[in-house]
Amino acid sequence: MYRTLIIILFLWADTKLFSSEHSVNYSFTQLSIEQGLSQATVQSILLDHKGTLWIGTQNGLNSYTQEGIKTYLHHSDDPHSLPSNYINHLTEDSLGNLWIATPKGLALYDAEQDRFNTTISQAIYSSILNSATL
Repeated sequence: MYRTLIIILFLWADTKLFSSEHSVNYSFTQLSIEQGLSQATVQSILLDHKGTLWIGTQNGLNSYTQEGIKTYLHHSDDPHSLPSNYINHLTEDSLGNLWIATPKGLALYDAEQDRFNTTISQAIYSSILNSATL
């Protein structure tokens, strides 16, 4: 009987220790136009390796950090703005580069300059990462 009690106590203590080591605290924040989101219809979301949440909408790209929301838009007189405000897809490559797919081209985000370089001027709707070729 003592043996059974010891086994039960051991299992209970092990379960308590295991669950406390791996407990995760989640935090949810609702983002909307009132908080600075450029548009309510979200096309693509990406959490990058630095912890920035990128939100692609039908009217611009938004980055969300602890500092708040920053919006990026297409400006016809600026060659380093987005090719289009309509964001089809967001992806991050194995080097940590952010790629933005739009109906008017594919853009690479230059984090140092906080601007975009359009690499393809054709409609891009999605992307695939093939890790076998990396």
